[in-house]
Amino acid sequence: MSDFDSSSDNIGSKLSQSWGNNDSGALFKPDELDIYANKLTYETYIFHGKVIDYEPIDHLEYNPDDYSVNVVLQNGSKQDLGVKIQWMMRPYFTKAQEISIVRTNDGQSVDGKTVPLKMMSTDDGKQDKA
Repeated sequence: MSDFDSSSDNIGSKLSQSWGNNDSGALFKPDELDIYANKLTYETYIFHGKVIDYEPIDHLEYNPDDYSVNVVLQNGSKQDLGVKIQWMMRPYFTKAQEISIVRTNDGQSVDGKTVPLKMMSTDDGKQDKA
């Protein structure tokens, strides 16, 4: 796992406000993020402009049955990412081993974190062990 920080000051002290701040209980509203995947390398990014605290994020969990993504925190709690993975992104998203969550401002990366992506099994909704 790696962290992004392109600013010269300590941005970590400024991150804090977003967990559960949204009426739907999701981390993001659909218009607050863009998902990008490289078709050859399967590098996958979630770009957003909202200030969030990356520290408690442990991994993302993808459910291929309903195309949802949960953000799993280090304490085991889960929060919906806020979007379903669309059909044209699914083949690349499902092959990604990790996802980079990157905050941007005016087209420049500000900070972020790369976390593992875990798949839910399709038979009973339980997480795959692999």
